[in-house]
Amino acid sequence: MKPLTPREQECLDYIIEYKKETGELPTHAYLASKLSTDVDDELSRKTATAYIMSLKNKGYLKKTSRFGMYNIIC
Repeated sequence: MKPLTPREQECLDYIIEYKKETGELPTHAYLASKLSTDVDDELSRKTATAYIMSLKNKGYLKKTSRFGMYNIIC
């Protein structure tokens, strides 16, 4: 697997944490809200989707259906 940027790692950490706590995967809106910072008040869902796509492309997530669901690989 390719190395992650700090923000990609943060996104993956939130996905793993959410999955452990709820048994489900987080929505893009949830990830956007968790990744927002004081400087970046509201991260858009589109940006959260870009992080998810990057994690898929680097092999950390795998698409499991045509509906856009994914599983954690690492």
